[in-house]
Amino acid sequence: MKTQRHVILVEDDSNVLHELRHQVASVLPNYYIIETANDGFEGLELVNEIVSKGGVIPLIITDHQMPNMSGSEFILKLSDLIPKCRNIMLTGEAQLTDVTELINQQALFRYMQKPWSISDLQMTVQSALHSYNQDDKLEKLNKNLEVLVAERTKELEVITKELNSGLNYGSLMQSSLLPSKNVVDDSFDRMDVLYRPYDRVSGDFYSFCKITDKKTLVLVGDATGHGVAGAFLSSICMTIIENLIENQQYKTPFEMLTNVLTRFRDLAERSNVDGMKSMISIELTIAHFDEDKKRLSYASNSKQTMLFKKGELVEPDIKTFQCCLGNTDSSRLLKHRGKTAEISYEEFDQVLLFSDGIIDQFLQVTGKKMGRKRLQQELGGKSPQDLDAWLDALQGTEDNVDDATLLNIFI
Repeated sequence: MKTQRHVILVEDDSNVLHELRHQVASVLPNYYIIETANDGFEGLELVNEIVSKGGVIPLIITDHQMPNMSGSEFILKLSDLIPKCRNIMLTGEAQLTDVTELINQQALFRYMQKPWSISDLQMTVQSALHSYNQDDKLEKLNKNLEVLVAERTKELEVITKELNSGLNYGSLMQSSLLPSKNVVDDSFDRMDVLYRPYDRVSGDFYSFCKITDKKTLVLVGDATGHGVAGAFLSSICMTIIENLIENQQYKTPFEMLTNVLTRFRDLAERSNVDGMKSMISIELTIAHFDEDKKRLSYASNSKQTMLFKKGELVEPDIKTFQCCLGNTDSSRLLKHRGKTAEISYEEFDQVLLFSDGIIDQFLQVTGKKMGRKRLQQELGGKSPQDLDAWLDALQGTEDNVDDATLLNIFI
């Protein structure tokens, strides 16, 4: 049912008022009530009465030349009581300044000269009501949107709080899985670590494991993406590797790498979502340092390894093998993707193991990515006391673009 609305007609001439009422009534919907007043004071009393009862007044039509209070004065007083009302003034003698003041204060919808055309009056009434109704609908829509936005904001606040709580917990758990540098301090002359997640949790990870007093395993991995998804995959990888070590199910880095990639491929095969089959992937480098034999052997399905001798890049004898990233995307099964190498301690004195977040980082000094060549120049034969400060100085104001991990090891 439509809410009853009021249209007020103010005219001191009873004959004109009667005719005006008849003409306006012919174009009003039946849920409109026409109220009449003989002057501005009576009109104001009528407005106050309707407003006090919660009534709606979309339109007022008033004469200008009336005793005690002019139509202009009446309309200006209405602006505080019912500012959204559309006001039409009928005038035969109104000065231009009166009309201009009303228009400037946006208090007048339209003015019409007496005598008016019936069709013009009726069209003006319809136009005024249409204008009021459009604004009314827009106001209600805005209020509904405000309520909806407030509700969604509360929902997002709850979700954000839960997500932040989960991310904080995930960051704490991931940090607890990463090894302490002290675990392998006695295995190398020096080792510096940079570990910088893009977000609070990371797809990058690294691990050290003392197989024996003289044998140390070092790993650097980069699971698909960053954030929660990458952290989840990196945790899976670390768990697989820990089980392999605990159960002594590997003999060489090559065997461990292929075992991990096979298990990742099995995980991708079990995914019910087609897109996930290609998204589940990992880049992994596994290095085995043997103090007894004074040899390093490693296997990798990435290019994130550098060896140096007195600051000069060393290229070991590398054997390649067909490899993947641990997913089911056959197009990414590359014949020479995998690499294995074995090299004597006499041939090198420094090893860099890193994720692609290091070489993909933009540097303020060049405006370009770091790249392998710049990394070689920066760290070959060098051991910055603080790798985080070193990278910050190169980045300048450039933002992090990915998870970044770097191990700088001297033997």
